[in-house]
Amino acid sequence: MATVARIRAQLVPRALAPDPGLANLRVAARAAVVQPLVLAFGLLVLHNTQMTLFMVFAVFGLLVFAQFQGRALDRLVAYLVTTLVGATLVAVGSLVSPNPLTAALVALLVVFVIEFAGVFGGNVVGAQFTLLMALVLSASVPAPASAIPQQVLGWLVGGSIATASALLLWPHYDRDVVRGKASAALRSLAALIATTGANHVGSDQDQNAAAAMADLRAAYRQTAYRAGGPTLGHRALAQLITELDRSRYFAAALAGQPAAASPRLAQGNMLASTIVSVFEASADVLNGGRVPDLNSLEQARAAHRTALDAWAGAQLRAGASAESVLEGLDYDHPLRVLSYVALAVGANAAIVAGRHFEPGSARIPFEAPVQAGLGPTLRRMSRTLTTHLSWTSPLLHTSIRAALGLALGVLVARLFGLEHAFWVVLGTMSVLRSNALATGRTTVQALAGTLLGFAVGGLFTLMFASNPFALWVAAPVAVFLAAYAPSAVSFVAGQAAFTVLLLILFNLLAPAGWKVGLVRIEDVAVGSAIGVVAGTLLWPRGARSDFAHSLSGLYRLVAVHLSEALNLVLGSGRVEAVNATRVQVWQAREKAGESFDQLLGEQSFRQLSPDVAGSMVAAADDAVTMADSFQVAVEMGYVASGCASGAQQLDNGAATLVASWFMLAERIEGVGAVRTVPLHREELRRAAVDCLAAWKGESPQRGAAAIAVAWTREWVEMLGTLVGDLEEPAANVAASAAAPWWR
Repeated sequence: MATVARIRAQLVPRALAPDPGLANLRVAARAAVVQPLVLAFGLLVLHNTQMTLFMVFAVFGLLVFAQFQGRALDRLVAYLVTTLVGATLVAVGSLVSPNPLTAALVALLVVFVIEFAGVFGGNVVGAQFTLLMALVLSASVPAPASAIPQQVLGWLVGGSIATASALLLWPHYDRDVVRGKASAALRSLAALIATTGANHVGSDQDQNAAAAMADLRAAYRQTAYRAGGPTLGHRALAQLITELDRSRYFAAALAGQPAAASPRLAQGNMLASTIVSVFEASADVLNGGRVPDLNSLEQARAAHRTALDAWAGAQLRAGASAESVLEGLDYDHPLRVLSYVALAVGANAAIVAGRHFEPGSARIPFEAPVQAGLGPTLRRMSRTLTTHLSWTSPLLHTSIRAALGLALGVLVARLFGLEHAFWVVLGTMSVLRSNALATGRTTVQALAGTLLGFAVGGLFTLMFASNPFALWVAAPVAVFLAAYAPSAVSFVAGQAAFTVLLLILFNLLAPAGWKVGLVRIEDVAVGSAIGVVAGTLLWPRGARSDFAHSLSGLYRLVAVHLSEALNLVLGSGRVEAVNATRVQVWQAREKAGESFDQLLGEQSFRQLSPDVAGSMVAAADDAVTMADSFQVAVEMGYVASGCASGAQQLDNGAATLVASWFMLAERIEGVGAVRTVPLHREELRRAAVDCLAAWKGESPQRGAAAIAVAWTREWVEMLGTLVGDLEEPAANVAASAAAPWWR
């Protein structure tokens, strides 16, 4: 009864699943109109079963499985390229199909390449399942060389029809939804920044901003694939969402400042107003409006920095205490960091909108991919490939698992002469997940759905197998349900609907009655079993383990990067070392982001909630932003070594901070009950106060050193607070990774 209840839960509650923009309905309706017409054209006009088979699967693959984004031209190119690459794979698969071992080896290589190409995100990921289907359909069914032209032509014709249909019949653009959510989040953040002077209002606005960011991330995850591809627009969209999270963090910190400590500088108000304008313009540009004016923001940053320095010196010369001056510097510190992040927000928003963007005098943060052209794109692609071509890469694990699973499916289906061998490999593709438990669970669902589909479709074909008219009438309904049910209802319902579709389709191609359903059950069972074997033998813990490993590696590199950046602001570091470690952190962040995406796909939330995992990744982003701020401060002439005693105290605090990040990495790896080292905040504050008191507002050089000590101490304390907040989440990540794979 428990199993029946679980199956019912899969079929009923999600029947009202949200369908933003009616995307699922559009896809299903389009397929229901086009595929039966293509089937009728192939059987009744061409009278060519081989060609018709590939036409039908090309249409279904491109209209249902392929998910492309971008403008109409981008989508047209994606459909055409997928059609051409798919035709090439059909030719290759058909060529090697007579020899089972050769077919399996080719499948091993090609599947790995297709899966690993997902590292580029974007429309590459949107085409993956369709391309895999083209290969396994041709490689699983032996055919003579003379049949290859017909099969390739069938795929090309079907792909051409699907391309025209996708662009003309009820087109839907996922990215427009994400852009709209990003625009709303930008406006909420602008409102939060604009109300930072009133803490109670800021609290309400922070909740609104949090809700807007949650909507944005939900829309981003509901798109069929991650959009962090190699092109400027893909990369900028992923970075924009990250920068918005950072913006909310620092805007909330600014809203929580005690109003009495404010220096009340006109330049500070102007900087805050300019930041708000940049966020509002960033929201506008996503809807076709104005491009953010980042040069004005850079000028406001410079004016505020000069005014803040002058204010601090004047206060000290007038006899104000060093403590009160430090409080004023602390008050404006989050505003300074937020203004730096706003540069990346504006740049990324303009790039996402496809607008011409010139950085001008603005110093754009490292993450914003402002360089266009073939050269920078190739460098980004090379860096991405280098990052993931390592044995610790979760994407590499997924690619190897899929390649071995599908190659084994081809080999088993062919060696044992299973009828409709393509269904075996399709079964493996359908159930294979990133961990053994999820694969096993999906296998049960696939078999349950197939049995349910056999019961419905078998009864229908038993009654109407000899009545072609009834089969033709049922075909559009079956296509609609097979396309709509997986995303709108459940995986079980999708498997049931797809089984009914196959029963109708193959009875139209080659009438065999309800017995086709038995073959379908057998093939799905074999394919699912192969998926379970592959998922159990290869990294069975899946994304939970990969996430912990990649996150600990990221935190270690964050610690090294922070150490180099702190050395720089303390006067003993090198810019080259900071830049080198920054690249290493970027590569580690790519791996952690990939494993986080897989964790979301697994939905292993009983072991580790997505909020906890996301906060751990975001914390590393925040740390890197502060490290970038160290480097920016040095470039503006703020180096702490001019106040030797303060620099020494900061060096001790920096060592403690770096050690805590290393300990967090060890805790994530499950190395005992490692605790972070608390900062001696009073000593750090005393160092900043002493440096300000020694300055007296007179020497500009000593003033730059004193302010460098004050700012660095604030950064170190913020990072120390962040580390302390991460101890419990780090333990949760470690426990999740250590849990047995069958739980």
